[in-house]
Amino acid sequence: QVIGSIRKLRDPNSLPLWLYRIARSAAMSHWRERYARSETQADQERALETAEEVTFTRGEADAVHWALSQLSPEHREVLTLHFLEDFSVDEVAGIVGVPAGTVKSRIYYAKRLVRQMLDKDAKCHEQNRRGAEG
Repeated sequence: QVIGSIRKLRDPNSLPLWLYRIARSAAMSHWRERYARSETQADQERALETAEEVTFTRGEADAVHWALSQLSPEHREVLTLHFLEDFSVDEVAGIVGVPAGTVKSRIYYAKRLVRQMLDKDAKCHEQNRRGAEG
């Protein structure tokens, strides 16, 4: 797809965004063929609408990666592009093909879902530790 479309690239400075957009489009086409978005994800988003801003410590890195793998592709994608690939919200919007407001919303909900999973995981570890001591 890249080779066949390279002539359409007008601005060489936008090459990274253009490549991500092509890769994303191919991945999403593949994903749509195999999976459908669950209603449970939308229910989780609505239930979390009043949560606070979420932050993570460095010690939670492994747990964060695990939690990322549990997110919907849409949520994982925006977090990865914004925080791991250092694209701005506007750049992510260009790659994903949605408005910047939608990207901000997905980032917000994804961070809250990850925090919820991490908190639940921490409680489980604490209960297991107490059980081992007792």
